[in-house]
Amino acid sequence: PYIAHEDFPRFISDVYDRLNDGGIFYLSFVEGRPEDSSYQTGSTGDRIWFNYYDSDALIHQSKKAGFKPETKWRLPFSREGKPDEIHTVLIFSKKK
Repeated sequence: PYIAHEDFPRFISDVYDRLNDGGIFYLSFVEGRPEDSSYQTGSTGDRIWFNYYDSDALIHQSKKAGFKPETKWRLPFSREGKPDEIHTVLIFSKKK
């Protein structure tokens, strides 16, 4: 949730360049509409910018960088007094 949307293509390309052939890359994020990204206040009272991502867009950008999608998990996450979220985990491999 901490990587800006406009920085993701460069980020995923850098990860691909640094990962060994056949290596595995794990990506987790909160599924949601990117336009809903905003400041959120954590349990300590600190405010941070929190980005929501569309999994299809991240998979597309990761494939463009050369990654092969391996696995996708969607995990429901609930906190008292907060709306339910979907936490998504994507596993990619670097093509040999």
